[in-house]
Amino acid sequence: MLVRYNRGTLPVYGIKGQRIDVLKRLSKLRTVGRVKQWNVWVHPQSSDRIPGRLCATRLPKDKAEEARQRLRKEYGSNVTKEALKAADYLIVFTTVPRDRLSCKQVLQLYRLRWQVELHIKRDKSIAGLNELPNFRQDTIFAWICTKLLLVQIARKISESGLRSPLCSI
Repeated sequence: MLVRYNRGTLPVYGIKGQRIDVLKRLSKLRTVGRVKQWNVWVHPQSSDRIPGRLCATRLPKDKAEEARQRLRKEYGSNVTKEALKAADYLIVFTTVPRDRLSCKQVLQLYRLRWQVELHIKRDKSIAGLNELPNFRQDTIFAWICTKLLLVQIARKISESGLRSPLCSI
């Protein structure tokens, strides 16, 4: 698992079960681009503790200010000082062991995720995937697969510079 850390919805704990003050730990990360990680546990109500780690880096001033602007726009006067302070950092929770992915690799992988999401969002918009033709599972599945195939064919044609046969008519 690899998710963006959210202080409000994902409290993390130390090995002895004490709640970790993430902002306090982040305050020691003063250099932009430097990465730091901490072993943490999540305590879901319905199952055993989940071991993981927080990977964090301080963002450049311009990126941090963009994040604060998004927070102010989304929450208005309800934005907290803590949220504005946390906007200085990119923080990711992962269950991937450090011998499989370094902290730096976790953060790079998280950044790539955004590019994938942009492609999916664009493809959904182009293909009209939010407008299902009916409610039957079998026809919806076939319809979605067909639309996704058409999007990929259109992408190949546009990237290759091929002209549509219809252009020569």
